[in-house]
Amino acid sequence: MFILICLLNRCHINHFIKFIGFISVFKGRKVARAVIVFPWATALIIQSVIWKYTINADYGALNILLTKIGLIDEFINFTETAGTKRPVGKTCCCGGNGECEAQYEKLDQSRQASAFEALRLETEESGRRPKAFMLTIGNLAMRQARAQFSCNFLACAGYEVIDNLGFATVEEGVEAAMAAKADIVVLCSSDDEYAEYAVPAFKAVDGRAMFIVAGAPACMEELQAAGIEHFIHVRCNVLETLKEYNAKLLK
Repeated sequence: MFILICLLNRCHINHFIKFIGFISVFKGRKVARAVIVFPWATALIIQSVIWKYTINADYGALNILLTKIGLIDEFINFTETAGTKRPVGKTCCCGGNGECEAQYEKLDQSRQASAFEALRLETEESGRRPKAFMLTIGNLAMRQARAQFSCNFLACAGYEVIDNLGFATVEEGVEAAMAAKADIVVLCSSDDEYAEYAVPAFKAVDGRAMFIVAGAPACMEELQAAGIEHFIHVRCNVLETLKEYNAKLLK
């Protein structure tokens, strides 16, 4: 509304100025023209001056306000330009043709996340995105915690993860996983219940998908003896484990 009123006022002023300019000469015409035109012409100049002092890098009101409310800890130069800060050309310490006599070890510019990014790219470029199904059963708190851990673990490689509220039996969970066309079935339960659920679930999967137990239960050796190979837990090397899974799943 304010903008609309300003525009209407500006239009009226423009028409009034044209009216003053074209009507016949009258006494006091120059004074009347100056009274109308001067504020109209100087408005933008005044605004420019106000903004100049508002965003000043040394004492501007905007910098003071942002500092007071804790958004910045030092003043910002809003009108800063590159000036003399442009990058200079590469020079050689010996003044030669760019090959220094003294050799220095190059800095390692790789990032810690680059290996995981390469892993995800490998998954994407394969044209196949493995699907990991959480077979949650038993203790509510433990199955939910381990399902969340497993989802995050496998998602690092770009796998599609499917979480579930829980199943009454391992057979029901395996049937749901096969119906979802899962490439990975992750059993999520408590350590004590793995002795009861892990082997039946592994047999129900019957090689139709990779079978993983979420955790490192005390009965791990017995489960390995039954043929279960894969376990994911906090002591796993996440990167190496996912590389191993990629090698098997992306063939």
